[in-house]
Amino acid sequence: MKTKNLLSILVAFTIILAYGCKKDEENGTPTGGGAADPLAEVGAIPSSFTKKIVMEKYTGEWCVNCPDGAKRMKEVLDAFPNKSFGVEVHQNDWLELPQLSILRTHLGGIAGYPRASIDRVPASGTTSPNQDGLVVYSRGNWMGMSTKLASNSTDAGLALKTTLNGDKLN
Repeated sequence: MKTKNLLSILVAFTIILAYGCKKDEENGTPTGGGAADPLAEVGAIPSSFTKKIVMEKYTGEWCVNCPDGAKRMKEVLDAFPNKSFGVEVHQNDWLELPQLSILRTHLGGIAGYPRASIDRVPASGTTSPNQDGLVVYSRGNWMGMSTKLASNSTDAGLALKTTLNGDKLN
């Protein structure tokens, strides 16, 4: 009885594999069961990529220095339009993420607020040598690290296709 069930499952699985994934006869590339080519949706692969930076600012409603941090973050984002993205991560307020303690440990700690990480790259040449090597550092170093990292070149890219359906982003 068990052998018969196992054989039925194996046959069904083989049929799914045989018809679920097939080659495009024109260029020999696999397609996902007739699904559209993902490259056609996002366009041709460019010959070069633009380096983008991600700035994660650690903040909180209670933080008296964080308005200045917001100003400095805006200066970085304005200095690198179309090359920078900003994210604010809150602590000890209603916007705090439940996983913040795990993130804080992963990043090596957050010594004060506001602090930021630029591409999660350890700092170098900071205004305070005790911050060199830290992944999260003070606001006086944000522009310098952003300038260094935004000027780097990259040989990899990420293509995203998004749609907005009402209030839902896909």
